[in-house]
Amino acid sequence: MPLLYAFVLLVVGVVVSVLVTRAVMQPRINEATASAEEAQGQVKTLTKRLENTIREASETEASLRAELEKSSKKSSKDKDGGSSGAVKSSWVSSGSWSSGDETLDGEVKAFCDARTDSSMSQDVAALEVYKGVAWSDYVERDNAQHPSGKNWRIEYARQYYENDSTGNCYEFAAFLSYCLQYLGYGDAHAEGVGIQLQSGELGDHGIVFVTNTDGSACLCDTARGTDGWMLPADTYNMEIWDFES
Repeated sequence: MPLLYAFVLLVVGVVVSVLVTRAVMQPRINEATASAEEAQGQVKTLTKRLENTIREASETEASLRAELEKSSKKSSKDKDGGSSGAVKSSWVSSGSWSSGDETLDGEVKAFCDARTDSSMSQDVAALEVYKGVAWSDYVERDNAQHPSGKNWRIEYARQYYENDSTGNCYEFAAFLSYCLQYLGYGDAHAEGVGIQLQSGELGDHGIVFVTNTDGSACLCDTARGTDGWMLPADTYNMEIWDFES
């Protein structure tokens, strides 16, 4: 019996010791568990931030690559044909010309190149192009009666070419002005004017003002056929109309 009591006391002592140890260590265990959970949360947060940083870096790199490629293409285009959107022209010192409208640029080049060649002098080439416009079929369209806005010249020039090279005086003048610019007459510009008639009234008309190769101020009036080529700028009593404002 004493042996049995001793065994029981030993078991009880071990159990009590375990319980006491557990009770003493439990706060530390809880603290360690909390610290581990907090550390795990921090790891997740840092991992997410790292993933976001990597993604943003990738997006930035892709954007920079796209910009670089775009700049490279633009630079290549500039070297090949002058400013972006311009067409090559052997008639201007820069080697390229643009109206500001890429579609019109191509139309003007096609029209002029079809009527000129490198053997011609500038004034001969310009006269051939002038005749090409002046001898076009005259057609009145409803959308070409009242020019307005800062881009009316581009609008009317395109209407002329895109309607089988037909139109009225405003469309003729607008298209001719860009053709002359392409041929090296840099200040050529179309204007709407009121020309004084014999009755004293003003008749509406479209003409081109331009500086001739000899430096003289001239106008071109396609309504007069070949007789309207490079007339003195004071040929008419007229009033220039402001279509842009």
